[in-house]
Amino acid sequence: MFLWLVCHERVLTNVEKRRRRLTQVSSCAICGDGREGLDHFLRFCPPTLWRWNQLIRSDASNEFNTLPIKEWILANFLTPTRFVYNFSEWPTMFPYILWNLWKRGNERVFQGNFGQRDDILALSLSMANMGQRVAGSIGTEATIWCQVE
Repeated sequence: MFLWLVCHERVLTNVEKRRRRLTQVSSCAICGDGREGLDHFLRFCPPTLWRWNQLIRSDASNEFNTLPIKEWILANFLTPTRFVYNFSEWPTMFPYILWNLWKRGNERVFQGNFGQRDDILALSLSMANMGQRVAGSIGTEATIWCQVE
């Protein structure tokens, strides 16, 4: 469900809340950036960017950071080595990273819980391994969630 919300740009970032007239504030509560949109929250907020920089190949970072959100998600599912080096769990780990980034960001804002920088990656890998054992790879389902129109 979270991936569907991301692909359809319906995640309640501050920009989306402001668009729906739920708030007057569109800035990021974590870093103070003027617009906390989906791209900012999932790719460019400094704590998030730090995490991505630990994983993404340096020669792929420009493309990783500039693809439109739907294409970005599909690329991470369908061509896992496009952004990371030979990491077979990437298509399963990637959605867990997105979910944990969202969850941790909300914990930071609403509970003041800053946690460890590394724990999102470790937690996402653990969840991906469990998900693979339980349901198999979800990479093929991404095309349904994120149909590029």
